[in-house]
Amino acid sequence: MKRYTFDRQNYQIFKVDAEAERPFVHFLWGKFDFKIVLVPTDAETAASLPKKSFERDGSFYVIENLLHLHHNQWYTFDRPTAHGLQLEETRWSCEGQTYYAEFPKDLLSMAARLASEELGVSPLHAAHA
Repeated sequence: MKRYTFDRQNYQIFKVDAEAERPFVHFLWGKFDFKIVLVPTDAETAASLPKKSFERDGSFYVIENLLHLHHNQWYTFDRPTAHGLQLEETRWSCEGQTYYAEFPKDLLSMAARLASEELGVSPLHAAHA
């Protein structure tokens, strides 16, 4: 299993599908499962969301969602709700249910870095910075 360390937090890659219609990276932090999913888009939409956009071979993608597997259901990342030094409380939702948990700070940004590495996409904001 491939491993990454960002900000003293360790992540393991579980599964990658770069060729799917909606490319994704399924990764682990400790015993917690996450999945970042990208969706194809046009250049104009990608440019309007530079921090959530990627480019690969002239095709553009945006982050569709960051998911967390909780009680056998995939919950969608809503937002951070409280900040700490290493961890932050985050809110997740699934079918009207809300779930709060502490995970590494800037989890969405870190997941975007994993997607960039594993899917062979370039962050749009880095390309035009």
